[in-house]
Amino acid sequence: MRNATAAPIKRTAVERMVNIQIIFLFAILIALCLVSSAGQTIKNFAFGSTLGYLYFGNLNAVSQFFLNLLTFWILYSNLVPIS
Repeated sequence: MRNATAAPIKRTAVERMVNIQIIFLFAILIALCLVSSAGQTIKNFAFGSTLGYLYFGNLNAVSQFFLNLLTFWILYSNLVPIS
């Protein structure tokens, strides 16, 4: 009965450090996406009328912000390693 218990999970200091670094990289990724999306939205609504080659349609600022957020998330996603 003494050997029937599950073995405790052993994590090395390197694994703990890498996990903290990956969380920090996710925080940087989110911050970069938010700042880039806000800047792009401001630029589009400030200079959108002079940029005739861009067609925004009937998008308001909120939907434009979230579309830009998704775009920048995809563009910056290689910042966080997969493995």
